[in-house]
Amino acid sequence: MFQPTQGSLILGRYLLEHELEQGGMSSVWVAADLKLQRSVAVKLLKTNMGTSHEARLRFEREAMAVAQLQSPHVVQVFDYGVEHDSPIIVMERLHGEDLRTRLKREVRLALPLLAKMVTETAKGLSEAHAAGIVHRDLKPGNIFFARSRQDEVVKLLDFGVAKAMEGSAIGSGPSSGGLVGTPHYMSPEQARGSDDIDHRSDLWSLGVIIYHALTGRLPYGGNHTPEVLAKICTQRFAPPSAVSPDLPSELDTFMLRAMARDPNERFGSARDMSAAFTRIMPSGTQTFNIHEPPMLPVTDEEVTEILDHQPEMLFSGGLPPPPALPREFSPFPNELPSHPSTIGGAMIEGYERPSPAKRVIMWSFAALVVAGVAVAGAVVVFSPGSEAAPASTVDGPLAAAPRETLPDVEDEEQQPKAAPPKRAAPTPLPRVKAQPPAPREKPTPRRAAPQPRPPQPVPVAKAPEQPKPAPKETDWSRSRF
Repeated sequence: MFQPTQGSLILGRYLLEHELEQGGMSSVWVAADLKLQRSVAVKLLKTNMGTSHEARLRFEREAMAVAQLQSPHVVQVFDYGVEHDSPIIVMERLHGEDLRTRLKREVRLALPLLAKMVTETAKGLSEAHAAGIVHRDLKPGNIFFARSRQDEVVKLLDFGVAKAMEGSAIGSGPSSGGLVGTPHYMSPEQARGSDDIDHRSDLWSLGVIIYHALTGRLPYGGNHTPEVLAKICTQRFAPPSAVSPDLPSELDTFMLRAMARDPNERFGSARDMSAAFTRIMPSGTQTFNIHEPPMLPVTDEEVTEILDHQPEMLFSGGLPPPPALPREFSPFPNELPSHPSTIGGAMIEGYERPSPAKRVIMWSFAALVVAGVAVAGAVVVFSPGSEAAPASTVDGPLAAAPRETLPDVEDEEQQPKAAPPKRAAPTPLPRVKAQPPAPREKPTPRRAAPQPRPPQPVPVAKAPEQPKPAPKETDWSRSRF
């Protein structure tokens, strides 16, 4: 298998210079045409895809499909060949940027520029549909703003998964047996894996691109392919004026027709769709005033996928009915608010129910507040200063403290009296020179410390009464009188 490197010469005339970009199935290199002395783009099938017969057949059919389209709004093919059993497509080299890159930078397109993009993209699609070719992978990454010396020209890229309709010059291609395209831009019939796909599938994809460029967000967002496909088949998108109030309300009706799930209710051709969009554009509009940030970024929403068939019931009746639209979309008939909220019987205007994450945070905060109040109450109740005095263990009134027993008078007389202690002469104090009073600092107010409760009288048990001694009798017979 051929492995491209810088300086490789292919097909005898194209010298590879450097790699420009890589895709899922192929890579694009910048090369020099040695015969015509011009710079070209060379598209090479990846090494791991070279052994796949279906991939090689798709590669060849892409070259044939683009070669059939003689339009300034479709990238031109100069040459096709096989080098070391590897197919190679030589195309014109374009200078500029694709719509995906521009939307990442500007978020939304100005209405005049968007009208120009829709008109020229519709011209390229009309040329392909007239040749019996359905692109099947129309997305911002495949719409290129090519710079010329005078103006920008919109060109369609990458017809690698194009489908040939009956009567096409390139014949019918291989059947992949799965879903082909980019999930966020697939039509409902593509999402269901239907084989009955015609040019109106490309019109749905163009409608999604217009919606994205108008509002700065996708009509059906999501990071997982089954989720996105289920939304496309069952749910209703938000009107452009509900997402961006500065848009004309006529765009709501236009988008309902451009992205109708029934192909028969869509526009009949790309030119009809372009004409209807141009009539809505207000005159003199130059720029947008963006009031809201764009939607959260989607994980690489432009990856072309070839998926296995999903169960038929998944996309054709097995899914639950679509949920009701929020209140802001209620101007449409037969639509009720999904979660009306009232307080005291009055409807709250502009209410939006918090997300599950916000509700968890709110309930957690409320639980913390309740726990804090409970802890504070427990500290106040069980603090040391609030304890009650212990109950008395003695019944009846409190007893007085026992008095000290005084010695008898006779005992005091018999005991010798001690001499009174002599007082020592007072020691004179040294004279200290008076110091001027220091400036008084302003006391810092402090919170008074809690004063302890005065001690309660301790109950004392009443001492039992002792019997009084009998009066002493005097023997008068022995008296000297």
